Amino acid sequence: GALVFTALLFASRSAYWIYIHYNKANIQSSYGIFSTLILIMLWVHFCVSCLLYGCLYAWHLDHDGQAGHGAGHGGGHGHEAAPVRKMGSMHGA
Repeated sequence: GALVFTALLFASRSAYWIYIHYNKANIQSSYGIFSTLILIMLWVHFCVSCLLYGCLYAWHLDHDGQAGHGAGHGGGHGHEAAPVRKMGSMHGA
């Protein structure tokens, strides 16, 4: 997860700075005094997206790794399997 986060952060940082380098005048003419705020919000969006994708990747790795374990393992997350009732047990049979 950390490796994915780092790779995405470096890629988004590069794309962000390239975009700003070539479009700075357009951004300032479009948003005026709010251009700095827009750019900060865009950077925060990139950082949070990278963090969430890295966490999601780590979560999927964790859950895919737990899928192959036996029934006695319990998943490792505190969720125990519910007992299965037979149809006749509800009617006293």
